[in-house]
Amino acid sequence: MTTIYELRGFMMRQTLSAAAMVIVFFYGWWELLRPGAEGMDFLFGIVFIGGGVWGVRSVLTDSRDAVAKLEIGEDGTSVTTLWRPFRPLVLTTDQPLDQWRYYVKIAGRGVKRPFLYLRHPDHPRELQLELRADVTITDGLRELAGGELAEFDALVAPRESN
Repeated sequence: MTTIYELRGFMMRQTLSAAAMVIVFFYGWWELLRPGAEGMDFLFGIVFIGGGVWGVRSVLTDSRDAVAKLEIGEDGTSVTTLWRPFRPLVLTTDQPLDQWRYYVKIAGRGVKRPFLYLRHPDHPRELQLELRADVTITDGLRELAGGELAEFDALVAPRESN
């Protein structure tokens, strides 16, 4: 298998984020149930419980379709690894990955975050590959994505020439 895309550290970041939110949730319960808790302690506990639930939900929904690693075999078989809280979801297929499209999300204050979206035959939703500065765009990825990376190259080229 040849790795054509890898988002290094993604799996660990997501696992640590989910674990931190679970700790926040249980701290909220402790604030509610500890002896001598009164008034503001209850409100403080409720805020932490709500924050923990919201945080875990955000991590799970934001990361459920993000590709951590994409590998292609010599016979055309692809292995796609997605993050899940307890163990990675590995999708293997010998069918082509299709419907590639390039998309730029605008984050806060005009920050542009480029993504590649694709369809996997064994997954119900589009998968997303985040194109960060530390991600190497391999020739294999360029071949699979077709001309979808031309816009990304145009976006990155002005930064590299400075």
